Amino acid sequence: MVASESYSTLPERSLEHELYFESYGVTICFAANAPEAIEAVRVVLANHLPGSLEKSGEFETGHRFELIWNNADGDSLYQAAEPIFEREPRALALDIISSKIRLTVAEHNRSHVFVHSGAVSWNGVGIIFPGRSFTGKTALTAAMIERGAEYYSDEYAVFDDQGFLHSFPKTLSVRGEIDPYTQVDYSVESLGGTRATGKIRVALVVFAEYRTDAEWRPRRMIRAHGVINLLKHTSGIRQDPERILATLTKALDKAIVIKSRRGDADDAAGRIIDFLEVECR
Repeated sequence: MVASESYSTLPERSLEHELYFESYGVTICFAANAPEAIEAVRVVLANHLPGSLEKSGEFETGHRFELIWNNADGDSLYQAAEPIFEREPRALALDIISSKIRLTVAEHNRSHVFVHSGAVSWNGVGIIFPGRSFTGKTALTAAMIERGAEYYSDEYAVFDDQGFLHSFPKTLSVRGEIDPYTQVDYSVESLGGTRATGKIRVALVVFAEYRTDAEWRPRRMIRAHGVINLLKHTSGIRQDPERILATLTKALDKAIVIKSRRGDADDAAGRIIDFLEVECR
């Protein structure tokens, strides 16, 4: 192991351990100074990047990360010689790596559109909960699963070019059990749910940001406004705006879009299901 070395002083030969993988056409390499670092990234991929494919041997990649694994002084991650983080505790470092990998795939793929959103299906139709981090997407997604919804994702609603929703079933990352920021991972099976496998149409889009003691008062939005609001939560919009706009327009072609602040996730899940049963039959 190296001891507290920065990127500029770390010998190139110490980054001899490499992992190559591909997801949605995005190719990534992780180089590290220790085999344990590579194994830790493999675990991150297994839990948080469903469908990724490891490549054997050297593989031409579009993105390269360099990871300095340092038990004594914290871990560091670099891209193009620029620090993403330096000397962070191991658990936090792995959380950031996990998020950075998914964001890279979401922003740079050219086959699908990734919307920052929870996503489930109920009786064969899709429901998505777009929103920023820390707005309660995972809690609402988990509450829907516990009521019998199939799990698509707690982070990205993934759409193909025809507007169909596809599953991105990473482990659910729940905040608030330890502190407001630390994530605890749960498999969907541990919540009594199942992972969806097929593609479906979205019937309901719910913008529902959590607020303590908020009352459920949904109001409808016209679909065009729904698409505009989805764009705020969509990765890669600057790289390919025309394709993304066309995809989201197809995705919401027949969807109902509602917006409401919400309180308790379980209560909101029940109200969403009631609304869906009445309005989307």
